[in-house]
Amino acid sequence: MVICNIQVTHIHAEEQYQYSETATSGSVTMKVEWNNPVLGQPTTFHVSATGGSGSYLFRMDAPSYSNPNERWFESVADPSRGEWMEYTSECSSTDYSFTMMASGTYNFRFYLMDKAAGVYYLRVSTYIQVSDSNHPSVRSIVQSAVAQCNNETDGSDYQKALWLHDWLLNQLEYDLSLKWSSAESALTRHLGTCQAYESAYAMLLSTAGIENAETRDTYDGHTWNAMKLDGEWYQVDCTWDDSSNNYYNFDQRRLYFGLTDELMAIAHPGYSKIYTVNGYGTRSTSLKNNYFVKSGEAQKWVELYRNRIQNSLNSKQTQFSIQADNSTYPPSIYKIQNGIIAYIMNQNEWFVNGKKVNLVATVNDNKFDFNVTYPIECTKHDWDKGKVTTEPTCTEKGIKTYTCKNCATTKTETINALGHDYSNDWTIDKEATCQEEGSKSHHCTRCDAKKDVTTISKTDHHFDFGVETTKATCTKSGVKTYTCKDCKTTKTKIIKALGHDYSNDWTIDKEATCKEEGSKSHHCTRCDDKKDVTTIPKTDHHFDSGVITTQATCTKDGVKTYTCKDCKTTKTETIKALGHNYSSDWTIDKAATCTQEGSKSHHCTRCSAKKDVTVISKTSHNWSNWSVVEKATTKKEGKGRRTCRTCNAKEERSIAKLKVETQPMYRLYNPNSGEHFYTSDASEKNHLVSLGWRYEGIGWIAPKISSYPVYRLYNAYGGEHHYTMDKSEKNHLVSLGWNDEGIGWYSADPKDSSNIPLLREYNPNAFANNHNYTTDKGEHNWLISLGWKDEGKAWYALNK
Repeated sequence: MVICNIQVTHIHAEEQYQYSETATSGSVTMKVEWNNPVLGQPTTFHVSATGGSGSYLFRMDAPSYSNPNERWFESVADPSRGEWMEYTSECSSTDYSFTMMASGTYNFRFYLMDKAAGVYYLRVSTYIQVSDSNHPSVRSIVQSAVAQCNNETDGSDYQKALWLHDWLLNQLEYDLSLKWSSAESALTRHLGTCQAYESAYAMLLSTAGIENAETRDTYDGHTWNAMKLDGEWYQVDCTWDDSSNNYYNFDQRRLYFGLTDELMAIAHPGYSKIYTVNGYGTRSTSLKNNYFVKSGEAQKWVELYRNRIQNSLNSKQTQFSIQADNSTYPPSIYKIQNGIIAYIMNQNEWFVNGKKVNLVATVNDNKFDFNVTYPIECTKHDWDKGKVTTEPTCTEKGIKTYTCKNCATTKTETINALGHDYSNDWTIDKEATCQEEGSKSHHCTRCDAKKDVTTISKTDHHFDFGVETTKATCTKSGVKTYTCKDCKTTKTKIIKALGHDYSNDWTIDKEATCKEEGSKSHHCTRCDDKKDVTTIPKTDHHFDSGVITTQATCTKDGVKTYTCKDCKTTKTETIKALGHNYSSDWTIDKAATCTQEGSKSHHCTRCSAKKDVTVISKTSHNWSNWSVVEKATTKKEGKGRRTCRTCNAKEERSIAKLKVETQPMYRLYNPNSGEHFYTSDASEKNHLVSLGWRYEGIGWIAPKISSYPVYRLYNAYGGEHHYTMDKSEKNHLVSLGWNDEGIGWYSADPKDSSNIPLLREYNPNAFANNHNYTTDKGEHNWLISLGWKDEGKAWYALNK
């Protein structure tokens, strides 16, 4: 017996898998991976995730199963029990192992929680189809069992239901772990709870064509089957029948087969609250198809009580009780058995002094209570119309029985034999054939007697239309054979020879060629005979379209050779020389350059001959683009140069001096914070003045554009601005939280000695607004004397 448990394993090594599916919620992605499943062997599912907190809780739901080409899935195991409800501890990945047992489709569902990332529900659901002839589908197992059942029973619903009941009990054992709960687990793992028994038996009954329904007892936490036999519902509990105990005087494995609702409620008390509801769909009130009733075993139980019952009847007791022989059994056993016994007691006929009495038996815990009605003693019989109890025949008398309406005493009278009633129509007792005589007679309409037996003469043969068993030819006769359809006797008929049938068309017996004569004749359409054999003269050569074996040139003749298609004889013809064919287009024989002349001519299109050779003049230089050799400045002209790409000749030209566009740099002072602020934007200057800043005039003149940007930064926490040409200093301040406000303005060329430096001072005692920039050396020196630090030259202003 194969028992598949889900195993959870935390893994660390990287593995390669053939299949995967993913699902994403927010920043978390869950991935499920697996390899090609093998039925009957564990399949490992590797579950992992990325994103989120990196620590996850995983859970696998109970897998479900569907037969091939069906879309109804049943949970293989009880999803409310065991590991199906539990999440793992926090981890990055985990492995689950599950063994698939039947061909079909399995549905697997995996769940993830990452509470730190706010993900409480993330699911991957995947469907896996598997097939293996050694592991058939549940549907195939059921169909095979039903086919065997049909071969081994009489085909009645009762016999099929009982056979399938016993077959199922031999397939599985009760699952004490309460995990496995499906037809799949019952028929492939051979283990299951009451749900597995009910599901598997329902599938078996439905396939056998027996109407059935599930009986679910929510009060007792149990389920079983209801089945309809001969138009009536019966209750059957396969789970409780699956017992190996042998404590009682009957087959305990069939105790719960074919019970009424009342008897089933003895075993499952909560059921009494279910079947008593108005309109209950599978109300079961009959014991006709109960196993012990149908097998006759219940009648044997009744016989054990017969003498005690008869003694009480003979003493004319109208009410009496008898202790049940099975009182030592558990009440849930003896009450069901006694209910079946009471049913048979009430089916039996009971007599006292040859007179029938009306006995009603009921079960009262561990005893039987009886109520009896006896026939009335009468002084004058009042006979009914009588009933034929033995039918008369043509040769034997019958009996008619009369019953007294008062005391049920009976009397009989004889009914005379009917005598034969022969039909006037003949009955064919034996059909006449072409080999044997037949017979006919007049039959009695009531029995098998007959008279006037008469012989029927043999019939003629009934020959078929015949078959040609030997075909007639032009020179030999044939044979046609006829067969009697009844006795297979045969007869034959000669078919005359057909004679030759020569065609009017000539048949070529031998094709004429350019080397040999041929022949033709008129052939018979039915055989190989021929007449009028005639010679066909030789044919002319059949030369092909020829092949040029020597090509003609401009100055020499060529040769074309023709070959006979039949005999390969050849002949040749001359192809005249072609003469030169000069192109009208010039061909450059030597390309002209900027240092040398070239040449051109008209070439022959077929050979290397040429004419009209002509000189091509030198070309112009192929100058490159101008490049800057010396940059122009505002003080000095620059120099440009270009080079011929062909001969490397060089040419130079001057580049005009640069014109510098300038802009004033405004200096402002905030008397509240002590900060100096610098800007080229007049609008920004005016706005700050309107806010209370003090305008201190133009600090210096700056170029509008240059190769030396000055970066402007702002400290939102200190409320100060800082200015620097040093890109590394700018990036460092930005990393500390300063806002990069872009390029504030441009510096003049530091290498031009005529430009004026902006001097930078630092106040180590100030918390903020601790830098100052000035072109005034006097201001610079004064601040240094007050304790400011000299930080050198910040940038340069134009000397204008």
